[in-house]
Amino acid sequence: MRGFSSASVLLALICLAVLSVGSNLRPLDIKTFHSLNRVGAPVVSPNQKLALFTTSYYSQAENKNAAFISCLDIDSGNITRLTEDRPGTVVTNPLWFDQDTIGYLKRGALYRQALQTDGAASVVFAPPVPISNVNYRANQSLLTFMAAVYPNCTLMESAAAKQRAAQRPDSAMVYDNLWARHWNEWMTPEKASVFTAPVARADEQWTVGRETSLAAMLPHTADPLTRWAVDDYAVSPSGSSLAFVVRPPTDNMTWSTNVDIYLAATGGGARPRLLTGRVGGAASAPAFSWDGQRLAWLQMETAGYEADINRIYIYTLATRETVAVAYDWDASPHALAWSRDNRALYAVVSSRGRNIVVEVDAVTGKRRELTSDGSAGAVRPVDARRVLLVHSSTEAPADIRLLDTRSCASSQLTRANQDKLQDVQLSRAEDFWFTGARGDRVHGWVVRPYAYDRRKRYPLALLMHGGPQQASTQGFSTAQWNPNMYAGAGFVTVQVNFHGSPGYGQNFTDSVRRRWGDYPYVDLMRAVDY
Repeated sequence: MRGFSSASVLLALICLAVLSVGSNLRPLDIKTFHSLNRVGAPVVSPNQKLALFTTSYYSQAENKNAAFISCLDIDSGNITRLTEDRPGTVVTNPLWFDQDTIGYLKRGALYRQALQTDGAASVVFAPPVPISNVNYRANQSLLTFMAAVYPNCTLMESAAAKQRAAQRPDSAMVYDNLWARHWNEWMTPEKASVFTAPVARADEQWTVGRETSLAAMLPHTADPLTRWAVDDYAVSPSGSSLAFVVRPPTDNMTWSTNVDIYLAATGGGARPRLLTGRVGGAASAPAFSWDGQRLAWLQMETAGYEADINRIYIYTLATRETVAVAYDWDASPHALAWSRDNRALYAVVSSRGRNIVVEVDAVTGKRRELTSDGSAGAVRPVDARRVLLVHSSTEAPADIRLLDTRSCASSQLTRANQDKLQDVQLSRAEDFWFTGARGDRVHGWVVRPYAYDRRKRYPLALLMHGGPQQASTQGFSTAQWNPNMYAGAGFVTVQVNFHGSPGYGQNFTDSVRRRWGDYPYVDLMRAVDY
């Protein structure tokens, strides 16, 4: 077994042994569920010995959220809390200014703090509009961040424009494009852009200079409601280059899945270079190699199809050549990270109801599975051999693990909910397979109810995922579809990855196109019969 299989089996056997002799474990209830701590992605230090991470939770007593930052010693596993843990105080976006100074966002401002518990913190940057996804490159003394601004406006000008809009006697909007609303948000003139800003450091006095919007240099569009919007970005380790994911404006954005990647110099001046102009599908997840010479990303190739397979593209900055690797892989990754030696990519991919980490050779495309069970994500390389990642399973909320990429052995470094769940029974998800629509083999999960007794009969809760081209995975859900919430209430809980679900080959995902109403229904009913 690879990855976490042995540990998972051992934990399951221990749990069964405890239950068999009669324990005082209680079921998972709604109050405990909403109070659970959530661990964020680790941020590895410049010397590769430490990592920052956030822990967030909801306080029912005070009806407030909280989030604080801790520092993890990767070798020893020691954890030190660095910011205050208090309901109502939310600290996000941890980053390293240098080996002895951390940064974070709190109440809309960017702070810096010495690497010590509750150290004195000072404001580095207090922007007039909210910012997010902040990064710092010390060798360039450069900040990069995202912010939603009005057309052709600086941060200050955008704040003034928003203030003027708030003083209008009405809130009427005129839309000339069908993309008037996306999920629960109306389209507004404010659109996300990516910015760079220089940082001058003189002893204790830090000053952030005038910001530059890299997306502002894209071709002009007259419609402020459907203009360019940046979804994500990546900055090279040296800080000299930045790649951003942008949704270009079209006449009917409701039907367009075209998402492009542009490459820009952080110093500005030259217009960003389009890297995906010949492909009409969605691009995502840009990642620079550690030497800054190559840029990888995920690319869908079919225009108008949101569930197309993601291919891995690699662009070489010096030659301006783009190649696809592992093109024969019948799997669709959704995250990428380069190995520290720049020879491979770590791809997170859905596989039979699990999110696993796969090492992909950046030249040959040869693949090797590094994990096999549960749900892995937020892969952060530490050195040539080890990576940090966030891992969860149906019976265990997310924690940070250290994975040896050669042996595939892992160790758990955090136990964020050990105290809150010490007397709670969490049942593991068990696989089952059955014959579904078209005679295909279909996969599902079953979670047995609290204090399960095979001599008794239980009601069934059938939890159906959306999409329909999504999947129910063997991870700990922090949303309303957590199967242990239903198992704790006495239900046998079943989740089915019916036709259209990713992780079972692209043909299985594609099979549901124009068959939304029948194939999934047949699968669900046969699962109940099974």
